[in-house]
Amino acid sequence: MSILITGNLGFLGTNLTLHLLKRDFKIIGVDRISYCSNLSALKLMKKHKKFLFYKADIKNTKLMSKLVKNVDMVINFAAFTHVDNSIKTPEIFVENNIVGFQRLLKVCAQQNKLLIHISTDEVYGEILRGEAGEENRFNPRNVYSATKAAEECLINAYKNNYGLKSAILRPCNVFGYWQYTEKLIPKTITLALEKKKIPVYGNGKQIREWLFCEDFNSAVELILEKNIQEGTYNVGSRTRKENIQVVKKILDILGKDYSLIKFVDDRPGHDRRYAINSQKIRSLGFRARFDFDAALEKTVFWYAKNRKK
Repeated sequence: MSILITGNLGFLGTNLTLHLLKRDFKIIGVDRISYCSNLSALKLMKKHKKFLFYKADIKNTKLMSKLVKNVDMVINFAAFTHVDNSIKTPEIFVENNIVGFQRLLKVCAQQNKLLIHISTDEVYGEILRGEAGEENRFNPRNVYSATKAAEECLINAYKNNYGLKSAILRPCNVFGYWQYTEKLIPKTITLALEKKKIPVYGNGKQIREWLFCEDFNSAVELILEKNIQEGTYNVGSRTRKENIQVVKKILDILGKDYSLIKFVDDRPGHDRRYAINSQKIRSLGFRARFDFDAALEKTVFWYAKNRKK
């Protein structure tokens, strides 16, 4: 099977690309290469004979048409993802996550190629009680999640108007190897290793559902194995932690003092709690295999070993 992976040098794209290459898939990677792209991972990918890479933007319709023509399907990770940045520069997120994505949709529909799109649980907005199922209404509360919701609306329109084949995954907060240090877990690890203050928004009581990157890879591989070509699937772990709990666990692993924690002003419209119901994908056989504490420890040790000195 040959797969085009867009945004393959971002956090999730990097992990899945390396995962599928080990399983002998033929992969074409496309990434525009931005500040958070994993260039060291690209060197590892290029060691595989069944991997090709193109430095390109998905807005390049001519190139994308050529590449999509030569693969069995497309897995799309291409998006700007950092909520803080989306609040500061919303125009950039709209241009990349919506305008660029529409061009990719057009190519996939024209060539009748399956698109597996990676969305986010943040399209549901904050879930103060209970869990969000796939049929919950969208309630995005920041620019990033609004653009991800818009992507899904475009998919629905392209299915209805042009016969697009597409399946959507909505993962919870994924953590693990290769994640850029602007996100909570790698930022905390990196700052703790450098004995620098760790900023925590508000009181740190915001609750997130956490999934290890290797479990997310397994979820995508399951979708491939089952030949799923339609539908939407939440991908979660049922493991929910307050941000402050996660920070303290990292400090405990590293043997660092809690005095490194510095509470700072909360960001505008910060969602207080995310929680998703993943029964639909569990019914296909998916299970999160990694215990949160053990996976967090693996992640901490990976960053300690691989961080730039």
